[in-house]
Amino acid sequence: MGDSSYVRDLQARWSTPSSVVDEIVRRAAHAAADEVARVIQGYQNEVYRVRAGARRLVVRIRHSGEGEFEQEAWAMRQARQAGVPVRPLQDILQVAP
Repeated sequence: MGDSSYVRDLQARWSTPSSVVDEIVRRAAHAAADEVARVIQGYQNEVYRVRAGARRLVVRIRHSGEGEFEQEAWAMRQARQAGVPVRPLQDILQVAP
């Protein structure tokens, strides 16, 4: 099985209801999602690219594993301080399953 088939199979196991994704977007952006596109990449998270009004968001939903997104946010801040171009991180919204 090739890597892309493995990722597709892994991602197929995760299917957060659209109503839950919509609620996450409303809480983070204070607006309804105008566009939602699932990103089928990666091994750890269910990911969506979202447009809500003028805002562009990435919704990442972790279904298992250790760690929280704050660790990644810390690493992004450190990289930015070191001069690495990193997109601004505006919100981290933890939602309990």
